[in-house]
Amino acid sequence: VRGRVSDERGAGVAGTEVWLRSRAGAPLLLITDDNGDYSFKNVVPGDYVMEVKAKGFAIFTSKELRLARGQSISNDVRLSVQAVSESVVVTATGTAQRADETSKAVTVLDDQSIETRRELTLTESLRGTPGLRVQQQGSIGALTTLRLRGQRNFDTAILLDGLRVRDSSDINGSAVSFITDLLPADLDRVEVLRGSSSSIYGTNAIGGVINLVPETGAGKPHFEFGFDGGTLALYRERIKGSGGIGKRSGFSFGVTRIDVRHGVDGNDEYGNTVAAGRWQLSVRPSLTISANFYGTISNARLNDSPFALPAAFTSGLYPLAVEGVTFNEDLNNPDEGRRTRLLVGSVRLSQQVNDKVSYSIAYQEVGARRRNYNGQRFDPKFVAFYPFGDFEFVSVNNGTTDTLDARANLRLGRHNLATAGFEYEHESIFQSSIPSFSSVNNTTDRQRTVAVFGQDQIFLLDDRLQISLGARGQFFSVSAADRPGFLGSITPERSLTGDG
Repeated sequence: VRGRVSDERGAGVAGTEVWLRSRAGAPLLLITDDNGDYSFKNVVPGDYVMEVKAKGFAIFTSKELRLARGQSISNDVRLSVQAVSESVVVTATGTAQRADETSKAVTVLDDQSIETRRELTLTESLRGTPGLRVQQQGSIGALTTLRLRGQRNFDTAILLDGLRVRDSSDINGSAVSFITDLLPADLDRVEVLRGSSSSIYGTNAIGGVINLVPETGAGKPHFEFGFDGGTLALYRERIKGSGGIGKRSGFSFGVTRIDVRHGVDGNDEYGNTVAAGRWQLSVRPSLTISANFYGTISNARLNDSPFALPAAFTSGLYPLAVEGVTFNEDLNNPDEGRRTRLLVGSVRLSQQVNDKVSYSIAYQEVGARRRNYNGQRFDPKFVAFYPFGDFEFVSVNNGTTDTLDARANLRLGRHNLATAGFEYEHESIFQSSIPSFSSVNNTTDRQRTVAVFGQDQIFLLDDRLQISLGARGQFFSVSAADRPGFLGSITPERSLTGDG
């Protein structure tokens, strides 16, 4: 598959990303030469969609390219500044589709759109997305939730390159605890899928999915540096780079640091360092190995939450909310804060065996460390809150989730693409509190999850009608030794979901 990428005047556009995305296999990437030419060699026969991206131009996607064995295809592309971007999405069905093909509601924010918004955090960049509510309860670094289509905040799944990222130390097994700290570092795009996601991505995807797609490096290495400053004594430093390593490999990375020395009320300090990177190797055009990393280390000062006073329990069935009488309002507390660390690492092997069969095998580990503290130094106005005197309260939650994901795509004729998948998760959580009055303090709980899922995509009426059917079974296993006390006798129920 070869061709030339040019602008509206016919001049070749050098350094353009040309993606050849298989309908069911791993994508291929090339960078155009100085004349705007590109050439994919030894491509496995099959159905492909071409996506062309260059800074300053609208994203271009081609109609379906059908490559037969021994065939050569020439496909020239002319980019336009004013055209509407036409992205390829992979989240809706787990396979490559043009955005106008998918029957599900998907919004794509590419790196250019994110950069144009000039927002500090990922959640701020997502504001304005249809069907998505972003709620931030305070200054930068305060609890932030994402709600898709009015669902609960833990019904939105966060993915990194298609693999679910969640905090096993969260009581609902969601990503709520570290959504606040996610920054758009080294991202190619963000795909937001609203609804109809749990059959592919699990029980935390009832509301929808937010998939963070890392940047893939190719071509000549290039680097970018940036610095921002503003009110609230806010500073942001950024560095990112990407490029090719020979003709078959590439890298990309990004590091961002945010400091908020004065919060909205002068006390909510926040600091966060995020590093992300990706490496990929094309062993041959049909076989790709890739690895991703994403990590955050943050420290935030928090306010005391409102809490009831003794009068609230002695003033009748429905006491009035009177500040200082029945409750204390949220106050700045110089002793209270949180430290959070999130580390995500994954490796994936993808191969397109022939024009009918492809598969991928991926492994991911998510490690989350959360430490909430209070009472390191006391201000006189806070002494009444804590009956234990000059003492530090500490709550530690350390969670780890290991995921093995395997899936295969099978072309059942020209009008049918079937997907079958298997997922195994092993999660553990260590919890500790000082002081503690519980008999199960300093314990580690474990759980295993096995899921099988299938999907069938049917293309009719010359691909004008597309039908997608999916189903998933999720089974949980907890032994008595994995949970202390009475929790060991509880048997978790299975989950069966489907959509069409």
